[in-house]
Amino acid sequence: MEFNIKEYLKLLDENKDKEAFKYRTNNMPSMIYKYVSLNDDKDLNNKKFTALGNNKIWLSTYNNLNDPYELKSLYLNKKVLEEYKWPIDMLEDVMEQIRKSFLIGSFTRSVTDNMPMWAHYANNHRGFCIKYKINNAQYLYKVSYESNRVAIASIITHFIHSIDKVENNTPIGNTDYKYCKIIQHVPTIKHKSWKYEDEYRIIFPNFKRDAIGRLCKNDKLGILIDSIYVGSNCCDYNIQKLKYIGKTLNCKVYKMFLDEYESKYSLKYRMI
Repeated sequence: MEFNIKEYLKLLDENKDKEAFKYRTNNMPSMIYKYVSLNDDKDLNNKKFTALGNNKIWLSTYNNLNDPYELKSLYLNKKVLEEYKWPIDMLEDVMEQIRKSFLIGSFTRSVTDNMPMWAHYANNHRGFCIKYKINNAQYLYKVSYESNRVAIASIITHFIHSIDKVENNTPIGNTDYKYCKIIQHVPTIKHKSWKYEDEYRIIFPNFKRDAIGRLCKNDKLGILIDSIYVGSNCCDYNIQKLKYIGKTLNCKVYKMFLDEYESKYSLKYRMI
């Protein structure tokens, strides 16, 4: 069954949290891929190799991702807020704190023959791609691609009221939970121009708001390295590093190539 964001949100709206969680996790792919760039910075490359060899992955805060408009899918309708005398600066600060509360890891369901992904995220085949098996989809979400941003004047004010209730030990109702759940999905929405990426995200709580990200153990995130794919322009030194890591992790390592004797315009790979 293909994941349907509207069906998922409908379950959340009906306060069927367990059903929504089951629906989402049961409809996540069994495999996801992450493209990794390598360049002339050997120190940075070695950090990526070390993380890979230690079965860890880097999760980033929103403002250290490649899109400067990350987490801007929801916006404050200032005209409405000003009418009700809400302090705009305070609300913008709340929005920023919400954005900083997430750590994000970006993946795709697109298999290794996705040429734009190799070009954009693996430095024109100088890098590599990791295939992960999903053991637990608890933190995994499918990105939804939208044409327009969503005004959240009422959502953010209700969210603040809910936080006030919690801080004052006042019980919160179903409506309060609903707004909190909407806020939780801020990182799962992007503009439709990114649709070609077919992105899935691990969204993990950020407990250190001043950090730009952190390395997390794969097993804690519910993912397991299945295999490694080396770009066709990857240098010999980096290929040897990846082959060694593959041997250490007991996973296969492949190298990408384009079959020059076949009419079909697609990438293939062979084990190295």
